[in-house]
Amino acid sequence: MRKTAPADPTALPEAILKACEARAQAEGREVSAVLASALSAYLRNPPAGEPAIESKYGRGRLFLRGSIYWTAIWAPSPNGGWHEHRETTRTDDERKARRILEDRIRAVRNHRDGIQNLQAAAFEKSTVNEILDALIADYRLRKVKSIRHSVSHLKPIRAFFGTRRALSVSTELIRSYIEMRRQAGRSNAKINREIELLNTAYVLAVREGRLPRRPYIRSLPEPNARRGFFEKDEYERIIAELPSPTDDMARFAYVSGWRREEIRTLRWEHVDFESHEVRLFDSKNGEGRSVALDDESWKLFERLWSRRLFTSRDGSGGESRIVFHRNGQPVSGSVFFRAWKEARDRAGLPNKLFHDFRRTAARNMIRAGVAQAVAMSITGHKTDSMFRRYNVSSDGDQREAMRRQIEYLNRNGRGRPASDRISSDERPGGGTARDER
Repeated sequence: MRKTAPADPTALPEAILKACEARAQAEGREVSAVLASALSAYLRNPPAGEPAIESKYGRGRLFLRGSIYWTAIWAPSPNGGWHEHRETTRTDDERKARRILEDRIRAVRNHRDGIQNLQAAAFEKSTVNEILDALIADYRLRKVKSIRHSVSHLKPIRAFFGTRRALSVSTELIRSYIEMRRQAGRSNAKINREIELLNTAYVLAVREGRLPRRPYIRSLPEPNARRGFFEKDEYERIIAELPSPTDDMARFAYVSGWRREEIRTLRWEHVDFESHEVRLFDSKNGEGRSVALDDESWKLFERLWSRRLFTSRDGSGGESRIVFHRNGQPVSGSVFFRAWKEARDRAGLPNKLFHDFRRTAARNMIRAGVAQAVAMSITGHKTDSMFRRYNVSSDGDQREAMRRQIEYLNRNGRGRPASDRISSDERPGGGTARDER
């Protein structure tokens, strides 16, 4: 038996199609134009008992699913077009449902008139994971250097918020997250790095029109800013304990204030042997810089140049392109941190960080009378405020300041008695201090 094709549920009845064809022929118009007009008139003025729904003009309808009212309106879709958007009112009260419908219709009209964008259902259902993914995609597009650390900071954020709808996250929920992280022993600085990324993801989503609003996120105070640096004797003690080439990395960091990663990956192509300069073509802040070395610092690079040849474990040799190399390769993070921890423990400096060399160099250059702009060009600090954070004072600096103050007071007299003060008659030109002011 021959099978017949199933009927197309979207096909128009033959009677309606023939009527449109006849009208089109009588009026000299295209069939499609007549059909569109007829459909539009039907939607504007439906037969009695049928709800009205008008494309792109903000009219809608209510209908029941069980005992709950739902709305159906024409609204913008995520792909830029328009479609019938249905959503529940979560109520069985018709009056409340109609008020909700009116609010939604008003939002559609505002969108159409350019007053305020309407967020379609697909956007309202965006999860926190989705806006975080969009943030990381933006970082990759812009080649943000801290992307690896950002991905790491977002792990606890994803675990706590990830599957939640982005619009359901409230300030109160964020406070709960902060309290949970505090109870886990995390510092304010660590928590701030996490919630700052969450806030950045929300800002990006709002700016790109994927969310209508974002929750208020407030950072925690960070009073525990690090103030570590190396005094001369501490520097010599830890240098004596560090293995090669980590010791040479520390020597260069002590005078230049460069970051660990900038030194660890430095290549010989960055070293100018004619002008005795080290050039960095890229850095954390996205800008390159160069450092002109004095004779003493240049001796370090001459010695490293003589050690550029290496022999690998399999007996083959080569010439390293890395300045501070270990068998021709940069010192790995695990090897570096293990060597650093062991050296600082042996030197009796258990809390010292390699990054303290950066603070030390900034402070030493200012102490030596180097102009701040020149010092910033060497260390690579981009803003005055950040540089001032690194130019910290030690207890020794404060004692020296107090000593100089005492010497000044001793030289000029401390708290002269009233009889020793210059009288108005003795004052040049006469008059009182008030007159002079």
